[in-house]
Amino acid sequence: MTFAQIKDQLSIISAAFLIGGTAIGGGMLALPVTTGFIGFMPSIFVMACAWLFMTATGLLLLEVNLWIKKECHIVTMAGELLGNKGKAVAWITYLFVCYASLVAYVDGGGRITLQVMQTWGVELTRSQAYFAFTGFFGAFLLLSNQFLSRINIVLFIALVGAYLYMIALGSSEVTPVFLERAQWDKPWMLACLPLMLTSFSYQWIIPSLTPLLQKNATSIRCAIIFGTTLTFLVYLCWQWLVLGVVPYEGENGLLFAFQEHHLATDSLTVLLKSERLAFIAKFFAFFALITSFIGMAISCLDFLSDGLHIPRKGIGSIFLTLLVFVPVYYFAENFLNVFLLALDLTGGFGDAIMNGLLPVAMVWVGRYYQKRHSEVPLWGGKWMLSALFIFAVGAIVVECLKLSHVLPM
Repeated sequence: MTFAQIKDQLSIISAAFLIGGTAIGGGMLALPVTTGFIGFMPSIFVMACAWLFMTATGLLLLEVNLWIKKECHIVTMAGELLGNKGKAVAWITYLFVCYASLVAYVDGGGRITLQVMQTWGVELTRSQAYFAFTGFFGAFLLLSNQFLSRINIVLFIALVGAYLYMIALGSSEVTPVFLERAQWDKPWMLACLPLMLTSFSYQWIIPSLTPLLQKNATSIRCAIIFGTTLTFLVYLCWQWLVLGVVPYEGENGLLFAFQEHHLATDSLTVLLKSERLAFIAKFFAFFALITSFIGMAISCLDFLSDGLHIPRKGIGSIFLTLLVFVPVYYFAENFLNVFLLALDLTGGFGDAIMNGLLPVAMVWVGRYYQKRHSEVPLWGGKWMLSALFIFAVGAIVVECLKLSHVLPM
């Protein structure tokens, strides 16, 4: 194997970990609480469907991105393939995903800040805790992206370390009978689908991967498949641990956590017999939220900077930061326990449209109307595009049923 080939493989692995790091984060704290209704095996089935769907639509976005010669965002891609209406949909959907996700992370981070301060003997109100979290980590966004990326790498390494530690030591606490519970025939089996889509969301970094891998279609495709598969395996082990340790019913069970809007790690902290494991669980929850918070905030700031033509320097940087975090803080502070709801809405509407309907529509127009050539087309042709379209519409319908209280929220 030549040095160039080794370098290419390392680049693919690096890109795959970037995809995995983008997807893995705050959604882990919500997944087991939402999937507790249906049990371990049904949740893995739904998660596998979400994984395959998000992998396929990521490959569709790659196809579109390679059609456009210049470096561009999804808004530019939608504008070129679908016109001004498509561009408007991309604008609105992208902002919705960014703001809703950030509201969820501030809600979760504020709650953890409140708990930590209480253990240190510092009494804060809920508003003060949320303001402290938003203000402290929001101020970080005034720094350069390069510096923030380095901070996020350190935080993500800490996150991975805490995760591996919990899996290794917490596995002895798993009760196999908890994993046998399965509700295949219940109407709420698909209720967790929107959150699953949020947990696999990564597509917005594909335009950044294209120049990183020198527009090598095969390499980027491998990175997407490897990155999403890694994400699936990480979530699989996490689901196994939480659903195997935490019972469905009873105090501190998954049903109780769902009803009280608790994070998955809250129940783990109470039920794990090791104080050290309980501490690591809180540590993990905090860094899962922070890594997701920083990554999404950087994306949102860059998006607004590009769209509004305001440079992220000096007064412009301060203005953009306030434009992001003032409304985020307001909604997180004024709407109680919004963590699960915000992530759910992000998947059911934001990801289903931006990472589902839009890629399918762009590829359909590009392939069959504009007759563009694809280097690595997703197999299946019109049948595959139609199936993905129906799946995305189905996720939107599920979210509407949840908002109508036909399915559990």
